[in-house]
Amino acid sequence: MDARSFSIGFLAFSLICLSASIVYFTVHLSHIGEDIPDILMSIEETSNTVETVVKEVGPTRELIPPMINEVTEIRKQIPSIVKEVAEVRKQIPTILEEVKEVRQQIPVIIEEVEKIRPLVPLVLDEVKKTREAIPPMLSKADKIVANAKQMGKTTTEGAVTGVITGIIKTPFRITGDLGKSLFGDLRKNAQDVSAEDIELIKAALNKVLSSERMGHTQKWSNPQSGNDGVVTLKTSAEIDKRDCRIIGFKIRIDNEERIDRDVTFCLNESSEWKPMEQ
Repeated sequence: MDARSFSIGFLAFSLICLSASIVYFTVHLSHIGEDIPDILMSIEETSNTVETVVKEVGPTRELIPPMINEVTEIRKQIPSIVKEVAEVRKQIPTILEEVKEVRQQIPVIIEEVEKIRPLVPLVLDEVKKTREAIPPMLSKADKIVANAKQMGKTTTEGAVTGVITGIIKTPFRITGDLGKSLFGDLRKNAQDVSAEDIELIKAALNKVLSSERMGHTQKWSNPQSGNDGVVTLKTSAEIDKRDCRIIGFKIRIDNEERIDRDVTFCLNESSEWKPMEQ
């Protein structure tokens, strides 16, 4: 075979290959043409998304300068904050020392609390008794006000054993025959009780009536006569719309208990305590 025949044969083969390539390209191009609608749709969706992003980027960019300003202001405050922290750190040892001292005092405080705790029931009992005594005191105050005009008419009182009892009558003024109420028909016992004993009994009775605390006890003793006794506020009552108190009297004569009697005292129109008839 000569060179001419070889060249023609090679050219023919080349044309065949070119034709095959063109066919292959055409086939693939047809496939690409089928995908073009999807590609265009994706491009359109991407375009819409880009527009939304662009719209959001605009306001975001507007926020950047204020944010930068805020950061700048915060950076300016950092030295002050660091300084404050340094000052606080300086105070920490002092605070720890005070905490240590407080912790050392806790056992002492607990010991004091343990001493006080047994007294709490007694205090509560006293508070309860005080609260129970308030209504009678208020009632008595109302009666004092109601009898103010009568009280104003008598501005002076007599003296008992040289002591002035007051220039205005008080609810704790005692009137009536206390000796008769105490001794009744026991005339022998009455003869053994001196006038000084009666005044001491009245003084103890006055303190008991002034206390307003049920169960309050007041002792008295007279070294001259050798007699002594106890006066006790037992209870309160309302009799014929009058404020009354039941008082217990115990009197020892020559170291022997001769009198153990309850006497009821009521406030009269002049706001004086008067024993009721036995």
